Amino acid sequence: MLASELNLKPYQLSEFMNKCLDTTFSNFVNRFRVEKAKELLVSSNSDILSIGFQSGFKSKANFNQVFRNMVGCSPREFIPQRIKIEK
Repeated sequence: MLASELNLKPYQLSEFMNKCLDTTFSNFVNRFRVEKAKELLVSSNSDILSIGFQSGFKSKANFNQVFRNMVGCSPREFIPQRIKIEK
């Protein structure tokens, strides 16, 4: 859909992202999802799994894996770390 909105073919968008942004489409989208999850983990009273789903992840395992790879800790570990940083 993004490629269509930009009047590009999907392979052109993929090539641009790989060469110019040094990322894949999946990683690009996951960065936004993780940032949304980080906001919700700090500001919401929802459970972690609900936050993963609200952020666009389709499974708990994928949410935990992507979050850990991008942030360096699990979503559960992130909450107390974030609270300490803000104090």
